[in-house]
Amino acid sequence: MKVDAENSESIKAAVKGCDIVLNCVGPFYKTVKTILSAVIELGINYVDICDDVDVTIDILNMDSQPRQRGSQPLSAWQFPGISNLLGKFAAENLLDETDAICIYHAHGGEPIEGKASSAIAFTV
Repeated sequence: MKVDAENSESIKAAVKGCDIVLNCVGPFYKTVKTILSAVIELGINYVDICDDVDVTIDILNMDSQPRQRGSQPLSAWQFPGISNLLGKFAAENLLDETDAICIYHAHGGEPIEGKASSAIAFTV
């Protein structure tokens, strides 16, 4: 199925009748608000891995809308959220000693692109 991730009607047609939507469509600064709004309107549960800081605040501010429609959103924030948790897990459970955890930022260089991490490095 072809879906335009920047068109609410296209998104709704694709996900209507679903129990949950897992959104991995980037760049999130261009797509996440449209996708989340369409999913909220249909009352569908939702998970994403949005890693763009500039839209994260906007989607967090949409928090009360889904509950009014009976759905539950969850943003799993791959970067920096999950990357931080993986770093902590590795330091506490997989390494004998950790002096530092560095999370490096890398992206395509677009001026509007939000902050994102791409690698975790440990100093042991």
